Amino acid sequence: MVGCQGVATRAVLVGLVATLGCQGTGDNASEDSDTDRPGMSEQQAKASCAALPTGTDEQSAAAHDRINMYRRAMGLPCIDFVPAIAAAAAAHCAYYTANQGSCIASPHREVATCDKFRGEHFYDRLHAAGYTGSPAYEDMTYVGNGAFAVDEWVDSIWHRIPILSPYVQDAGYGMNGACDTMDFGWAPAPSTTSPVVYPYDTQIGVPISFAGDTESPPPPRPPKGWPSGYPILIYAANLRVQSHTLLDDKGVALAHTFIAPGDATSDGVLLYELVMYADEPLKHNTTYRVAVDGTTQVETIHLAWSFTTR
Repeated sequence: MVGCQGVATRAVLVGLVATLGCQGTGDNASEDSDTDRPGMSEQQAKASCAALPTGTDEQSAAAHDRINMYRRAMGLPCIDFVPAIAAAAAAHCAYYTANQGSCIASPHREVATCDKFRGEHFYDRLHAAGYTGSPAYEDMTYVGNGAFAVDEWVDSIWHRIPILSPYVQDAGYGMNGACDTMDFGWAPAPSTTSPVVYPYDTQIGVPISFAGDTESPPPPRPPKGWPSGYPILIYAANLRVQSHTLLDDKGVALAHTFIAPGDATSDGVLLYELVMYADEPLKHNTTYRVAVDGTTQVETIHLAWSFTTR
């Protein structure tokens, strides 16, 4: 099970909860290496980011390096590791593993009368741990491994949002037993005002499918049921989309689902993000092309890029 809780706006904290199957299977499975992941190794990403504080635990460092591997491959700056956020995340996993039943009505919420209580909501816990920034999201999963947890979140829809967002700057990972939690804080300003996409242009080794029925609130179900094609996310503030296409290697347009902020099917989770996924799994070793056209308040946007499946 994976959980994702976020805020609807920077000013008003409104919890949004999602759950996702904890152990990926087939094309959603986490890998033991990054050989089929983005075109930058963890070592390269680590070398381009600020050193972590002395004493950072191994799994927290692994999660942080994994996130920055994805972000640097996309051209985004490194996300900042914040010890106070990591402490809050670890404490929440300690609470989760110490309790059950009525103490965990929701994975993201703590009950004041239960053991190891630190705060009802993730933003309460971040502030209690000493974080002075603006809380944004919380992701949870149950694999007990920092790098694998990040892979699980990236290979989903709602949980991917904070991992790769140019609007997020701070993060910290903590675990206890098989519980993984990662919390995030907003950036004072986005690291880029240009649209950002994942899978990114010319990316290779992209999974072919997504078991969306493991995520809650569930994304719209494809006509033939799950799995769908691998999710495509576009980070673009105030983009009003007029057309969107997904083409296979023969130029055939694929039926797909498209979700934008404000759509009923977004369940209030999307703020700066747009989501696409083919109604059926993609094919192996195939290059796909995506095109999105729209407008913002100040300009016309045309996005066109490709990626290749594993």
